Amino acid sequence: LPWDVPLGGLATLLAAWGTYATRKWTIKGLPVIALVLPALTNAVLIGWELKVFIGGGFWINALYVAIGELAVLFTLGIILYYAIKRRHLLEK
Repeated sequence: LPWDVPLGGLATLLAAWGTYATRKWTIKGLPVIALVLPALTNAVLIGWELKVFIGGGFWINALYVAIGELAVLFTLGIILYYAIKRRHLLEK
């Protein structure tokens, strides 16, 4: 889709900014808010894009995007977070 590059880029930029801004806010040592923000950002922007260009309801599209994002973020994201933390890269 022609709008996929700018909207996807905007969603990624907003998600990265939100993750960076909330990286130190932790719940029991885990940056939960930083992990949830990309899912919410992509759910809204990509869910809207799917509704407009492909069809379907906004909420169902946003829900599917959010579920996919959360699944990846709470598996691979947590593994990556602990690998970075273990190497003390957060302090650098």
